Amino acid sequence: MVLPVGSGKVIALAGVRRSGKTFLLFDTIQRLQAQGISRARLIYLNFEDDRLQPLHATELDLVLRCHREVFPEAIGQRCYLFLDEVQNVPGWERWVRRLHDTEDIEVFVTGSSSRLLTRDLATALRGRSLTFDVFPLSFSEFLDFRGITWKRSHPDSESSVRAALEDYLRWGGFPEVVLAEEALRPLILGEYASLMLYRDVVERYGVRNETLMRELLRFAFSTRMRYQCRLVGQCKGSICRDRLHRLGYQIGNTGSCPLVEHGEAQAEEEHQGKPDRHG
Repeated sequence: MVLPVGSGKVIALAGVRRSGKTFLLFDTIQRLQAQGISRARLIYLNFEDDRLQPLHATELDLVLRCHREVFPEAIGQRCYLFLDEVQNVPGWERWVRRLHDTEDIEVFVTGSSSRLLTRDLATALRGRSLTFDVFPLSFSEFLDFRGITWKRSHPDSESSVRAALEDYLRWGGFPEVVLAEEALRPLILGEYASLMLYRDVVERYGVRNETLMRELLRFAFSTRMRYQCRLVGQCKGSICRDRLHRLGYQIGNTGSCPLVEHGEAQAEEEHQGKPDRHG
């Protein structure tokens, strides 16, 4: 993906954590420098940097004021502002809209999908943005990362691609995981799972029963998709809410998840070809 420059819009990137949004910002900065844009006209801010916390949108004008004091040669020239993980600044939307409408500054923003979805970006910027969804690597991109070229009807090439496909299905397409040593990949993915599927859900939706959420995620990871689909098909409306409520009560009192244990037992029986006693 190559981000557009000179579009007259705020360029917004939304996507799952660790999918490459920051890399795209740095790639755009390098392209601008290669085109002769002075470094003094390029401003990058990462709002996950603890040195910028806490920060409110009313203080963002200080950033531009300081920039003009340090780089007076940039005054009167178009500048490029890159705001990484902008959702960490309350009220950023109004500031970016005003900047876009009144200053000769091209703005690029990123937001993790845990707290800033594509529709949130579009709503926040009210027609002033072009929003791009950033995903982990596709399989073709995965092959490029590995330096593998597929050649039709070439046995060695097909073997390499098949082996790469097995790795891709096992480890996924997050760039950091693809480039990491195999021994580190489970640890990195475990951290991603905790960060994205547990903490982000809890933060975004204010989930109070964190233990239940953790067990439900463990159930989703450890149970066959066929059983999950069957469970969802049987779980409707208030019946589903009541069942999950009872499940949360049981977890809180016993420290175990009967739903997970039942799913694991049934999956094991089906794997061994035994009759389904729970059917």
